[in-house]
Amino acid sequence: MIEQYMLESPAHDLPIRFRRDLQYKAGNRCFHLRSRNMEHRVLDDIAPISVGPLIADGNCTMSELVIRVAADGTTSLGSPTCSISCT
Repeated sequence: MIEQYMLESPAHDLPIRFRRDLQYKAGNRCFHLRSRNMEHRVLDDIAPISVGPLIADGNCTMSELVIRVAADGTTSLGSPTCSISCT
């Protein structure tokens, strides 16, 4: 069943987002994902910008997310592509 319904990797042309049943909360260089029974703290300090908000927005494809992270969170015009409010 898993082989039939789950992709081996995210499709490059579809938006990447968290599952609908997961609640996202930003943190300080981390984010929290909460389901009905569990909460996970995910470190988000590998890239120059946080990827949690980009995934939570659900507006980026995997390819776009990689480009934004590689560009250090700026567009070709030099303006920020996202603003992050960590608590």
